[in-house]
Amino acid sequence: IVYADGTNQLVIDISEATPRRKFCWGILLREGKVVEKGIELLQAGDPTTMLTQAKSYEQGTGAYAKDIIQALFWFEKAADAGNIEAQEHLAEVLFNGSNGYTPDYAKAFRWNTICANRNHLAAMRSLATLYEKGQGCQINKKEAIKWLLKYNKSTSDAEAQLQLALLYGIDNDEGISWLKRAADNGNAEAMARYAAYIINTDTAIGEIYYKRSVEKGYA
Repeated sequence: IVYADGTNQLVIDISEATPRRKFCWGILLREGKVVEKGIELLQAGDPTTMLTQAKSYEQGTGAYAKDIIQALFWFEKAADAGNIEAQEHLAEVLFNGSNGYTPDYAKAFRWNTICANRNHLAAMRSLATLYEKGQGCQINKKEAIKWLLKYNKSTSDAEAQLQLALLYGIDNDEGISWLKRAADNGNAEAMARYAAYIINTDTAIGEIYYKRSVEKGYA
């Protein structure tokens, strides 16, 4: 352990450290307390340290100024090295543009595909939307339905149920079934659409669903 010339920061070479020690130094690095002498550790191999670096740039913590470009660089390095947390983070922020990122649908498609195949729920929903809209990929209604069906096995997401109903089309039994589920789970648009469908054959039921949609603010 030595002190860096001209600074008060501790310089530590952890290139030969155990994974656990690398993780601990990574936390200190994130807090701006350590200057990592072997920068090749970040560039060439330790996903946890790269993830820590990415978070530091994203949040502007410790000695790091907030820098989304650098954050993205290190998140991608960590994700490419197999870090699951980094992969899931990229899948989210590159899809919806949160945390100051610019949406990148081609990259979002890549990471959401990887995460969805690992049964990550949010990625399944995002991947379905990407396929539906042809964002980062070719429009593929069949794949969109496949991933929404997998997603809906584990959730009662009324918005996703409506999305599935519209993909099937509301002129067939499968689509109507999902439309009713979405309506019964509280989606106002689904209530209005189901009311419009059912009112010609059952006026009383149609009026009930229509009234519920209005009460929820759907006009």
